[in-house]
Amino acid sequence: MFTKAAAPVGAPSGFAPVPPVERAWPGHALWCLAAAAVAVGAAEVTGRRTEAMVAGVVGVVVVTLVVASGMREVRRQQLVAQFLAAVLPHLGLRAPAPDTVRVRRWARRGDGGHPVVVQIRYGSGAVDTVDWTTRIADIATRRLGGRYEVASFDQQRCRLELRVAPAPPSAHPVVERADRVVRGIFGEGASVNLELDPAEEEVVAIAIRHALGPKVARQHARSFIENSITALLPGRWRARWSLTEDTVRFELRPTMPTAVPRVPAKITPANLMRIPLGVDEDGNEIFWNMSGSGPHLIVCGKTGTGKTVAINGVVMETARRDWRVWVCDPKRIEFMGLRQWPNVQIVATDVVDQVAVIYAAHELMEQRYAEIEDGTADESDFEPVVLVLDEFRNFHRLVTAWYTGVKVKGMPTKCPVFDWVAAIAEKGRSGRVHLVLGTQRPDAEFMTGSMRDNFDSRLSLGRLSPQGAQMMWESPYLGVSVPRSIRGRGTGITEDERVTEMQVLWTPDPRRAARDENAADLALLERLRPTAAIHPALEVQLGDDQDLDGGTLGEWQQVLDSRLVPTGTTSRPAGGPPLAALLRGRTGAHPAVETAEPADVDVDDVGSSDYVQGDGADDLFEGYSPARSVAAGRVQVGDLVLVDEQVDHWAVLEAADLDDGEDSMCLAWRSDDGEAGDLVIDDSHVLSVRRPLGEPDED
Repeated sequence: MFTKAAAPVGAPSGFAPVPPVERAWPGHALWCLAAAAVAVGAAEVTGRRTEAMVAGVVGVVVVTLVVASGMREVRRQQLVAQFLAAVLPHLGLRAPAPDTVRVRRWARRGDGGHPVVVQIRYGSGAVDTVDWTTRIADIATRRLGGRYEVASFDQQRCRLELRVAPAPPSAHPVVERADRVVRGIFGEGASVNLELDPAEEEVVAIAIRHALGPKVARQHARSFIENSITALLPGRWRARWSLTEDTVRFELRPTMPTAVPRVPAKITPANLMRIPLGVDEDGNEIFWNMSGSGPHLIVCGKTGTGKTVAINGVVMETARRDWRVWVCDPKRIEFMGLRQWPNVQIVATDVVDQVAVIYAAHELMEQRYAEIEDGTADESDFEPVVLVLDEFRNFHRLVTAWYTGVKVKGMPTKCPVFDWVAAIAEKGRSGRVHLVLGTQRPDAEFMTGSMRDNFDSRLSLGRLSPQGAQMMWESPYLGVSVPRSIRGRGTGITEDERVTEMQVLWTPDPRRAARDENAADLALLERLRPTAAIHPALEVQLGDDQDLDGGTLGEWQQVLDSRLVPTGTTSRPAGGPPLAALLRGRTGAHPAVETAEPADVDVDDVGSSDYVQGDGADDLFEGYSPARSVAAGRVQVGDLVLVDEQVDHWAVLEAADLDDGEDSMCLAWRSDDGEAGDLVIDDSHVLSVRRPLGEPDED
């Protein structure tokens, strides 16, 4: 049965008072006492002393029960009335109706207990947003004594039902603390389900149904909550948000490996267009889906983060598919080991050669478009060609300097090669010309117009600055706290378009593996090597330097007349020694390369080169400005902040938010070793801060 609320508690100013409590129990007790006295008197008159004693005892018991029940009912009515008085200003009512608050099924306790179910009918003028229900549940928790959550919410009928939340699954202190922390963040009205690992005695997952609504629609708000959970509960946590269902699931992050060898899989029609890039923290592979997520791939990362390793892996995987691969290497030495790799037709290092290779790729694309237009071919008739252009900023600088020296009057101000690259990014899909672009940061200065938007497949290595993260992932919070001490650790995008932390697959550099005589890397390379060189090696043949009349032609015109021809058919040097020459003077090629069958790769032996170990410990402050004092209210996401002066502990800032009072800051940080936490300080408090180099200063 439902009980209607009533109590003599004064309502806030402007609201009608709550009806008084009904105190019927004294009258009932008097009636029971009178009836017992009459029964005792009648027994005495008739001489039945035993019956008189029984009647007296029964009368006392009944009166006692009536008094106790009446007082308990009064306490319950007062409890509900206090709740009604507290909640009335939020219900859009000028005065409470008899059925404004109804309660049912009281939990038994010595002080009267608390209702299990609370039904509320509110006025149509109430601002019944989603977080409004949380406020009502919080008031019920404070006033009624139970811990309430929203059971149902009917906005059309203006009804809200609260129900006592189930007890935590265990009385373990870890579980109780986790429940307390989560409710402190999401409110008492949230529904919380904790999953406990009995063996480890720790919470491993938390499922929450909340009523925060639009408050978590912004990425920075969700990041702040995730950082708070990680800071207040043991371990590193990740979140799976469902904004349409107002739910979130937190899970302990598994430990990611620091080296994952690229084990070649059998090529099938199902994986032909899926190039493995790395694995996420669950061990799921991250792919470049050339036919799905995008025909072109951009790899972003500073020097030493593993960008070249990732591109090396892409080159070897595409070469394994018997596709033609053309490489432009502005740094000249990054891809030396691929010069003799089967199906890698050319590795261009000279500026002129690189421009000629890009020109050839553009012309091939235009030729294929012409064949499609003429009806002599279909898109599926063409074999993929993969054009790799590494260090695009460096390439841009070198080409600009070279073009300034060859440009004559009447030629375009900007070198047309940049337009060719943009055209391949825009039109390459139908021509089956795929672009792999490597750059330290995708600045609009170099990737102009819509060029960057054509790279739906993206991979960033190392820690990004907030500006770089915004350009790469359209969010200043993604990838800014990747540990810098782990080579190959970065940020990728899954096939369901979820951006996640990942570890790039380890792919050895053939030149370094041969130089170091690394048996495990050489064995892995042998398994990655294509069984046959379907496409012959090429080199650039520039056009004639004189016209038919004997006049001198400029270098730019020679580039426009250039061709890619089989190696050895021109008089120009090949551009570097073959891989076999690197082994001269040693004991010979490694047996695994010359005669042995491809061996199974031991994960523990793979990656013993610079990719994993590096040249030494990374300088924590590399890439950051000298330390300076900055007020907490002016720190920026991506700054390196001194979070503990006593132990000189520096960490990167992941989020910075004002609290509800707007007079203090909550700073969420994460260190290179994965440790995370929060600092809650006054916004005028001075911190030691290092800014990322090259980023705009807002101080």
